[in-house]
Amino acid sequence: MPNPPWLEGYQNYAAMSAEVDGRLGHIVTTDFKRGSGDCGVRQTFRLIDGPGEVLELELLEYREKFDCDGNATDPGRWPVEFRPN
Repeated sequence: MPNPPWLEGYQNYAAMSAEVDGRLGHIVTTDFKRGSGDCGVRQTFRLIDGPGEVLELELLEYREKFDCDGNATDPGRWPVEFRPN
């Protein structure tokens, strides 16, 4: 799975807590850094046509809440760290 530019080269094999929207072709993953859900990473991907007869994932949005402050908020409201232009 693709990473934002500053994490290129790091392997990202997991799709934690994945939600699939087949109508839009989106996959949203949320990786909580701890059980209370107050910090972590949320990524939104889209399925696109790759070369040949291949589907690939494109990173549409990367959100991250760094501060594990005990305040569990909706990951969809965490700060946006990356969106492609």
